[in-house]
Amino acid sequence: DASDILAAEIGYRLMLDPDWGDDAQVKAARSQYPILNNAAALLHALEHAINTNDLPAAVGLLRVIDPTTATDADRQTYLRGTGISRTALVRAASSPEPRIRFEAALKIAELAKGSPFPGSSFVLRTLSEMNSLTNKPNAILVETRADSTLQAETLLSSIGFDVEVVRSVAALQHAIRRGGDLRLILAKTQLADLPPIEMVDSVRRLDRGRQIPIVFYGPTGPDLSSRRWRAPTLWVNQPASMTELENLRRQVKQSRRIPQMTFLDRQTYQTKAAQALAERG
Repeated sequence: DASDILAAEIGYRLMLDPDWGDDAQVKAARSQYPILNNAAALLHALEHAINTNDLPAAVGLLRVIDPTTATDADRQTYLRGTGISRTALVRAASSPEPRIRFEAALKIAELAKGSPFPGSSFVLRTLSEMNSLTNKPNAILVETRADSTLQAETLLSSIGFDVEVVRSVAALQHAIRRGGDLRLILAKTQLADLPPIEMVDSVRRLDRGRQIPIVFYGPTGPDLSSRRWRAPTLWVNQPASMTELENLRRQVKQSRRIPQMTFLDRQTYQTKAAQALAERG
């Protein structure tokens, strides 16, 4: 199928060069694969990349979309499609993967130029989320005891996270909905409002929580036997172990195939989102 081949080709380029997608590179790809000039075909390939969880291909295809040369018909295809449900591009702005939803939201803002389309509120939410990105990636700690909070918070800060401490699953859900460059949830097993397995379910049902690694700690391991979700969920005896957290980070990195955001990436996304929001007026 043409869209599989297209996704594979573009994904390969992005894996060789995570910054792939400047004007010259996109132009070259478009002349090599004329099908990239067809909005419907490009959307189809994007949908395929997202459905197969091919992150490099999804990011690369989003970068190929060129709002400056898009015709009115192209804009219609990208933003409205058949007009009833959200297009693959607009759905991408709610992807569990921050880089995909950020790239999608910026492209959509340029294409829409302020005009409404199905799902515009989701895009606006992603732009606002980008606008409040911080210098560091985020981690959420679910803990109520002061001494344990301090210990775990210190540990997470020492490996480069901005840490938000919440005391309940309800507060955790609220923090996840705000989004950002969220990399890890660290939670004690003795939760106030839900057993761990239900906490996992509630997190995985949120767009922005579907793929975030969850690490539980406590004297006894919770029942995590339900394999309903693909994202990593594990239990450690004590969060004091740096090596266990580092191992987890390595596992996550290997499964991703695209590098996580750098300080510069976050800064760039934040600046572009601020600009897009200002232009909306």
